[in-house]
Amino acid sequence: MKNFTSLVACGLMVMAASPAFAVTKDQTTLEKDGVTISYWNDFKDNITAADLNQLYPNMRVNVSGNDNFGVGTKGSINWTYEYTDGTIIKEGTNNGTIGNDKTFHTYIGLGVLPKNGDVEVRLTLTLTPAEGGEATEIEYAPFTFNYTKVVVPEDTPQAVFTWEVVPGDASANFVYKITTENVPEDATYRVWIDAPGNVTQGESTEKEGTITVPVPAGGQVTYWVKARVTLPSGTAFNATGNDTGVVFKANPLPADVPTFTLTCSNPQPVTKTSGTVDYTITGDLSKTSNVSMFVVTNVFGNGDVEVGRIDNVTANEGTIALTGLKPDVVNDIWVKMDVTLTDGTKLEQIQYPGAAQGWQGLSINTDSVSVTEIVTADTNVEYFNLQGVKVANPQNGLYIRVQGNKATKVLVK
Repeated sequence: MKNFTSLVACGLMVMAASPAFAVTKDQTTLEKDGVTISYWNDFKDNITAADLNQLYPNMRVNVSGNDNFGVGTKGSINWTYEYTDGTIIKEGTNNGTIGNDKTFHTYIGLGVLPKNGDVEVRLTLTLTPAEGGEATEIEYAPFTFNYTKVVVPEDTPQAVFTWEVVPGDASANFVYKITTENVPEDATYRVWIDAPGNVTQGESTEKEGTITVPVPAGGQVTYWVKARVTLPSGTAFNATGNDTGVVFKANPLPADVPTFTLTCSNPQPVTKTSGTVDYTITGDLSKTSNVSMFVVTNVFGNGDVEVGRIDNVTANEGTIALTGLKPDVVNDIWVKMDVTLTDGTKLEQIQYPGAAQGWQGLSINTDSVSVTEIVTADTNVEYFNLQGVKVANPQNGLYIRVQGNKATKVLVK
């Protein structure tokens, strides 16, 4: 068993006995032999009655340590919340990766609990080395916190947001209704639907109605639906059900519409800030008018950043050049593919790794590059770009250099 296993287990035994978890909105941090475990109980018990929909506990979990935690180590936390009488409230699994700060962060949201009382939390952490190998499992001693709902005065304005989603052709109809209690007739409403990044896809100022939003043909997408009520006094509050992730589906495509899948190999670093990733597409690309592939990473901490792209893809196999990677760290990347058919139909975006692979990114470690390979263009060999097209006079960029029966990827400067 690796060193960090016993360190974490010992630390948690102490933490489980800590009285801090009997108090809401508290934090416990323990350190032993350089390994720190932190829990924040973000239970919101001091909100206004109008914000009743926000009444729920959330648990933020940080597991950090010394060099025993290798960058890129995969972490998985199985969690169970139950009342002290053994009744299970909710259980699930959160996945993550030990980042460059040697910390694994995760966030567990519960939703509104059915009754007051002491809640027991059970956690099991599994760590798998980035390079593969035997996983280490740690079962922690349980701890508890107290949950108490806010008592809402009977005359408090309240609103409940309900809906159904009706599929359309490359779209979906969001049919909604806001049911209110103790809300004046001259109150105003805003209902809107956001894509990730808070990009609004549609909105309405009606108390009930229909909003049509775009959906990839034959596919589905998750949007966040939101509803806010503003009283004549100017006081505004979110309706119960606000900011919920909802799956929007389009009508299925006809049976004769081509389908495509995408797989990728492990990416390889070339320099401290560049690399390559090989891809394979299954499907008939002759039935497409355009296929675009692009690669993103979130290592910079400000959302997805594009680090590679190929447009007008015509080959089922190829290589994507990666540039602008963060040096001397592990970059997790995701390869995405947009497909437009010859009739103009845009299919659902394909991503690798996706749901079948657990959404965990492909790791490329630029810290493993000790020497940057730089070559001068040589007329005695043949050069091809990363799409396999022969290049007579290669200039700055990544190429495949073929000399005899040997092919290598090189950076020409």
